[in-house]
Amino acid sequence: MTAARRPKGRGNGEGSVYQRSDGKWCAAVSLERGNRKVLYGRTRKEVADKLNDALRDAKRGLPLPSGRLTTAKYLTDWLEQTVKPSQKPLTYEKYDQVVRTHIKPAIGSVPLARLGPEHVQKVQAAMADKGLSVATINGMRTALSAALSQA
Repeated sequence: MTAARRPKGRGNGEGSVYQRSDGKWCAAVSLERGNRKVLYGRTRKEVADKLNDALRDAKRGLPLPSGRLTTAKYLTDWLEQTVKPSQKPLTYEKYDQVVRTHIKPAIGSVPLARLGPEHVQKVQAAMADKGLSVATINGMRTALSAALSQA
């Protein structure tokens, strides 16, 4: 009996790209605790690019966005895993304060995958209604922009 041979392409832990019987392209990547994330696209290249991005983010220790990952959970993880170890303590404190005080109460329950410009405008409007300065609002935008550039 011969051993099954893995087709050329990706190895263990590198995910897989396949086409379903209905013609839709998919990629699957294994996550922590045995969970899998399936990514979808119209072409093989589109799915392969999404898979490569997901694997790159996983190597950086970033969570893979899903429909269930809330903005609040992502920001909490981002502060602890990215900002705290790599930035000065004062930067961490400022980002943590603006996330806890302004961003989480306004849009923390929004799924990260659905976060859009209208949500950022909602936070800005709420801050302006409280009479906060333009500098404080810009500080919120800076923190949120830094977080979302990795999301």
